[in-house]
Amino acid sequence: MTAGQGAPTGDLKYRRKVIVEYRLKKRNVHNIVKIYKNIFVDIGDNQSIENSLSTFSSHMKNIANILNKADSSTLIISDEIGSGTEPTEGAGLAIAILEEFYKKGCITIASTHYGEIKKFAKEHPHFINAGMMFEADTLEPLYKLVIGTSEDSNALFIAQKMGINKKVLDNATKFIQTKEYNTDTIKVKTKPDQTTTSKMHNKTNSFARDFF
Repeated sequence: MTAGQGAPTGDLKYRRKVIVEYRLKKRNVHNIVKIYKNIFVDIGDNQSIENSLSTFSSHMKNIANILNKADSSTLIISDEIGSGTEPTEGAGLAIAILEEFYKKGCITIASTHYGEIKKFAKEHPHFINAGMMFEADTLEPLYKLVIGTSEDSNALFIAQKMGINKKVLDNATKFIQTKEYNTDTIKVKTKPDQTTTSKMHNKTNSFARDFF
């Protein structure tokens, strides 16, 4: 599993690097690259109002097609697998899909921000976590792959860099740590009742007669 900050810059470049660098480091050689019969990719957003496809359903349609065609000579690259739906269900579904690819003998590279998927990869003997490094000050990718550990998504840090104010970020930090949410309501002025409205209308008419 690969994980890192959410900025999209360099996504395709780093995936190419992941493919080559992972296999070379895993085999500890410098001159072997496997040839795959099939390469399937699930990247981007193919939602379509015309075809009644949401972001999630478009990904599922594509992955279902990949599942039907994948075999032991298949390389699969998936971006944000299981995203676009309720996080717990999405993570569970993603893990089941990754497990099915594994049983078919596929080599799979999947990016994610879901902690459950990272935990699965850490505990499974034939999966491995990896993280892409980026420059903290500029949010630019460094194209450096760290194998064996998953990098933080840095959502709050990126939000700060993008201009989200400190009050919102402090509340977000508190909610993350305590899971206790502020449900205080704002007092809204009620609409004037019919009697009050009628009195205001009469005063207006009176003022208009006096004025003209």
